[in-house]
Amino acid sequence: MKKLIYLVFVFAFLSCEKKGNEEIELTNESETPDFFDCDSEQMRMVRGMTTVEQAAWYHENQNKLCSEASFFNCVRSFHNISALEFYDYAVAHPQNSTGKIAYRKISAQKLDSILNTFEGACYDKYVTFDLGKQPNAVDFIKFKDFKEDSSRYSIPLLKGIINHIQQNGAGLNPEFEICSATIDNKNVVMFRVGSSGYYDYYNISHDPGK
Repeated sequence: MKKLIYLVFVFAFLSCEKKGNEEIELTNESETPDFFDCDSEQMRMVRGMTTVEQAAWYHENQNKLCSEASFFNCVRSFHNISALEFYDYAVAHPQNSTGKIAYRKISAQKLDSILNTFEGACYDKYVTFDLGKQPNAVDFIKFKDFKEDSSRYSIPLLKGIINHIQQNGAGLNPEFEICSATIDNKNVVMFRVGSSGYYDYYNISHDPGK
């Protein structure tokens, strides 16, 4: 009888201990901040800063930001626009005023290999496309410091798009099709990404985190 009581006590103790561990694990998980929620209070606060303040904030926090895959998709979502918006912006530029858009094309695979040659952290530099040169030219793509009112794209944005392609259609051999555009009376560079007539469209953002 004593042995039976002892076994019941041990079983109850182990059950409670297991339940307690589960509750601690769940509690710890719930206390982990959703740092990379695109619309979190923290990210809204950052977007409320001046451009210079934002650039400094992203640079200071880049190691934490770019260690999370979800952050890259968050950045990608900020740039996505409709095909109609893309076309309107493109034909507003004098180079495309006839309605035929002049593109410079580079495969997602080649762009990814160029991005991988960059030795700094993800917000140390930004990427520019020189549309006066051909995509096979060495300096078609350059890494430069952030500058306001310029068509300089963040590395996390381009990586986020490439990651999205790899997850959803790696066999399509997609290309970045880059063109000149005019938005709010400013000449910029934007691009679409895809193949076989199926594209995602992206425009420039002057938020240095994007």
